[in-house]
Amino acid sequence: MAESQVSLAVLIYFGRIFTVFFSLFEAGLLLYKGLTLPFEVERLVTDCICLIAFLGVDLIRLSVADSGNKAAARSPIGLSLALTVPAVLLSVFFYQWQTYVLSIEQTIVIMYWTIVGIQVLPKFIGLGIYN
Repeated sequence: MAESQVSLAVLIYFGRIFTVFFSLFEAGLLLYKGLTLPFEVERLVTDCICLIAFLGVDLIRLSVADSGNKAAARSPIGLSLALTVPAVLLSVFFYQWQTYVLSIEQTIVIMYWTIVGIQVLPKFIGLGIYN
């Protein structure tokens, strides 16, 4: 039986912290933009819904990866890799498609992509070694 990967566990831990930080930071920026910029209510609601969806998908992705790593099981790791796609697409929304995009948001999204990219390699290794 394969053992769990310490490197993946550490990356998941810091990924979870960064996801919460990213979501709180983005919520603060949405509040700032809603108060200072001419914002239609529908667009603000859309941005908030995307932020909530991002937080939910990413925390589920990290939780599934964590349980798969602890149990040394392939299927949760594969599901986590599959959930990476919608999480990255939602982060692309914050990078490019939301109503107002600030350069600080683009920087923090690039940091998120870097963390997700670093997490992908140990997940693929886990798919190869886990049962």
